[in-house]
Amino acid sequence: ESVDKYLKGEKIKRKQPFLSKSEKTAQDFTEKPKEPRISAKHRPAAERREDFMEICETLSPEQARKEASRCLECGCMEYYSCKLVKYANDYGIKPEKYNGEYRKSEKDDAHPYIHRDPEKCILCGLCVRFCDETVGASVFGFTGRGFDVEVKPAFDMPLSETECISCGQCAALCPVGALTETRMPGKQIPLREKSTRTVCSYCSIGCEINIMTHGNIITRCLPSGCSTSLLCKKGRFGLLDEAKKERFTVPLIRQDGKIQESGLRLAAEYTNEKFRRLREKYGKDSIAVTISGQYTNEEAEMAVRYAKDVLKTKNIFISEPDSGDAAPAGLEAQYINKIASLKGVEINQILPGANTQGLINLGAKPREDYIKLADSRKLKGLFVFGADTSINRPENLEFLAVQTMDTLAAQEADAAIPGSSFAETNGTFTSRDGKIRKVQRAVQSPVSGMDNSDIIQVLINAKS
Repeated sequence: ESVDKYLKGEKIKRKQPFLSKSEKTAQDFTEKPKEPRISAKHRPAAERREDFMEICETLSPEQARKEASRCLECGCMEYYSCKLVKYANDYGIKPEKYNGEYRKSEKDDAHPYIHRDPEKCILCGLCVRFCDETVGASVFGFTGRGFDVEVKPAFDMPLSETECISCGQCAALCPVGALTETRMPGKQIPLREKSTRTVCSYCSIGCEINIMTHGNIITRCLPSGCSTSLLCKKGRFGLLDEAKKERFTVPLIRQDGKIQESGLRLAAEYTNEKFRRLREKYGKDSIAVTISGQYTNEEAEMAVRYAKDVLKTKNIFISEPDSGDAAPAGLEAQYINKIASLKGVEINQILPGANTQGLINLGAKPREDYIKLADSRKLKGLFVFGADTSINRPENLEFLAVQTMDTLAAQEADAAIPGSSFAETNGTFTSRDGKIRKVQRAVQSPVSGMDNSDIIQVLINAKS
């Protein structure tokens, strides 16, 4: 339409979008420490005369990151998704009509996952109703009368000190920027996001989620928006917690007692050769493989094939115990039970890891059987697919190989192969009710350069 008007010589009128603005003063940043800028080192003239190098040296990567973090981002985290701004633009709202007093309230950033900015609250009450009627925590409530009405946590406490179970649904429901979730690690800035629907990997209920990304950065996880769309703390913020950890990306092998970097094929051949020697010395039953319930059916099938065809062992176990992590209690247990019931699963049937049922279908034995083998002191070689910092090296074990994203777990092993997360792969999970659920890659370029299936294929093809 605009091109048509331009070609006809007609005047094009562009409607300026509504944008909420506020003036910031030094008082708004009193909690920010004042630090001097990092200046690039200026090379002396006598030194510069001898070459054609830059006059100033560049900042180191650490210095550059520190300088970038100084920027005081004032943009609202809901800039690209605020419903109030959308409706204001749709209906041509003239904000000057409503000029007048407004409440001054302090922000609450003490909660590890949720940030409160009461000045942006429009008193819709969605957070109050959901937390009371669905979660049962009743964290939020209305206080005051008339112009002074506010939504506050119980007894005006910081949100982190209430009975909040960190489900994050209040932030998901908030139509403006009054309640927002912590997004990517580090500095919080508004970004235009892409949404990818996939399945949560943390338990066997099979909840659908939308992973929000900006390029290859995972910014947050949101409920999928379907009628049974509720997420617990793990589903909502588990990926964020993982992103805070230092990511392991380069294969490592231990030689002469020292860990050193290696190429993927060399590390695979080294690993297979070590297992071959153990098998010849102690027999097939001296080797075992454990597989995480967060691996897709396709990845797990390849890991099982690697164990049987390359390592020649049938000792294949599920990494996670039947009961999972410490069982939730109180309000969190009630909320998870509600999520499970919406999916037709009883809470006592929930398994840790989205694909634990898939591993059972592939013939993997429960972790309890692995513990018996480890306690027998007959186990000499172990390959852990999906290792984390909780890995416990069995006594008398001579060789430990891991595929992991966790740097600490990699440092404990004799051979470590990089892994990818469920957000970096395509495949399927089998939920507890037996349904096959599609996993879609949200990050197109895995941090390690390859996804788990490609890496396991290298292990299968490597010489021993």
